[in-house]
Amino acid sequence: MPTDDSKSEFEDVADVFKSLKISGEGKGKEKALPPIPPPQRSPYQPRYPAHRKSSDDDLPASLRPNVPSSTVYPPPMSMPTPYTSYLDRDPLASNPLPRPPTLHPALAVNTPPVTPPRAPNPYTPTRRVFMPRPELPNSSDISMPEPIPGSILSPPGIPSLFQHPTTPYRPTNNFNGFSTPQPPKPEPVSPPPKGSADNPGSARPRAASVPPTDTAPDTQCAGITKAGKRCTRIVKNGPALAYLAPNVPMERLCHQHVKEGLKPTGFYSHTQPGLWVAFTDWIPDYLHFDTQAALVSEMAKTASSSDEDGYIYAYEIRNSQTPDEVHIKVGRAVNLSKRLDEWGKQCGSKEVVPRGWWPGNIVNNDRECSSLLKGKIEAGEKGKYCHRLERLIHLELADVALNSVHLTSEFANHKKSPTKRAKADRDSSPDKSTPPPKPLKKPCPDCGKMHQEIFTLERVISGEMVGREWEDVVRPIIARWGKFVTEHVAV
Repeated sequence: MPTDDSKSEFEDVADVFKSLKISGEGKGKEKALPPIPPPQRSPYQPRYPAHRKSSDDDLPASLRPNVPSSTVYPPPMSMPTPYTSYLDRDPLASNPLPRPPTLHPALAVNTPPVTPPRAPNPYTPTRRVFMPRPELPNSSDISMPEPIPGSILSPPGIPSLFQHPTTPYRPTNNFNGFSTPQPPKPEPVSPPPKGSADNPGSARPRAASVPPTDTAPDTQCAGITKAGKRCTRIVKNGPALAYLAPNVPMERLCHQHVKEGLKPTGFYSHTQPGLWVAFTDWIPDYLHFDTQAALVSEMAKTASSSDEDGYIYAYEIRNSQTPDEVHIKVGRAVNLSKRLDEWGKQCGSKEVVPRGWWPGNIVNNDRECSSLLKGKIEAGEKGKYCHRLERLIHLELADVALNSVHLTSEFANHKKSPTKRAKADRDSSPDKSTPPPKPLKKPCPDCGKMHQEIFTLERVISGEMVGREWEDVVRPIIARWGKFVTEHVAV
């Protein structure tokens, strides 16, 4: 059975035949052809669904296709207008509940508005509670008791929190006329060991001023190795001043660097170019090698720019409880009279007797030029570099006082030999017995401090030096180092 498509094709063919011109015997009949319809385009099919906007809508009107866009947009949404007419009328007009009674106008004027009480806030934040901070003692003020031999497993005792009043040591640079402050606490002096009972005259080798003990402070060696690094050895011994004043900053050297430090024979003067200063001309033979090495280091240094001019004073502290000892204080001051008066008021239980000062009567050696009584001392001109001078005097005087070198024949007959440095390469022993151990220092009963610059000398009981500890021991040491500072020390 023919389909609709085939029928349409037959109809088109029939129309063509009908339009043909029929000719016969000079007669013809022509049928007009039907008009040709314009070409039809297929309907525009958008690439996107109807609920999405077409990309053609973004193009200008001249570039859009002829077929209108089939994109369907949803109608605009409008929000309903809220009903607010009820606010224009009295809310109580349509309220079925009864109205509250109306007060009289006279009463209504004086009636204050009733405010409901405010409920407390149940979430009130808690307040911060500050506990008082306990006062703990400083760790340096707590001294642990020494362990008792044979009781290693026993618990240590409670450290003592009550120490004598102390003042930390600092080198004085404040130029107020006071000398070096006191150390915080006494360190046990480590004297040389006594000779044995069989050989009381035996003496220790003079490799160090004081032999190392368990109570000696541990200090790293200040020497420099060949690799250019600081020596890592821990040194317990050192100059005698390190034991009399343990808190004084001081370099210590191990046995190897002590030998290295004593090899140089001198240095060029800082005040006179080209002048050679030999160490043996200023450092005595009777001093121990640690003290000699410390003096060599101090002599070769230039003066500090903060060093100032002043005086080196010395006075004797008379104590009737120690008749076999002489206590001499050596310090520095800018105002001599004021400093001597302060020391007399600080410790009033003991008599303070001035013995001399530098450069004053020590340089002039003229006792008639000025009186030594308080209030009549004419200080005179100040000396140079009193800080450096005080350090040199203390180094030698501490060695003499701690080891009682002034009681030996070597002190009285010491000879300055240029070959003395070669003896540092081997241990040597002096021809003298080891002095008795020094008693430990105790706090002053007057001020409660540990006097640091007081040197205790044993009295000479025989010979030419009897009663002349100041004239033959202390005064020559001050005069010699004062001359060195004046002639060879400069900035």
